[in-house]
Amino acid sequence: MLSLFDALTFLVPGSDGSCRALLEVMAMGIPGIVSSRGLLSETVRDGQTGRVVTEDPDALTDVFHELWSDPARWQTLGKAAREYVLANHTIPQAAERLEGFYTRLLER
Repeated sequence: MLSLFDALTFLVPGSDGSCRALLEVMAMGIPGIVSSRGLLSETVRDGQTGRVVTEDPDALTDVFHELWSDPARWQTLGKAAREYVLANHTIPQAAERLEGFYTRLLER
């Protein structure tokens, strides 16, 4: 079902703090339309891998209009989103960060 999306609108980060659902769709080549809450705006690079917008209905309307009026640009954002996730959020990278966290914790 997700593969049919042109973009994923994600205004509130999930409970795990990692934006896993957003990263999963970005890895599929789907750009995000996100708010500036939590890690959402750090995960999506505005104008590069998706769009970061305010939670204002007019701002959302504008970005949806942008999406539907220039689908080729959004496909480019989706490709960049996939490249970003594959370069920065692989399982080995996550394991290394987690190991580093626990190492620093144990050193204290």
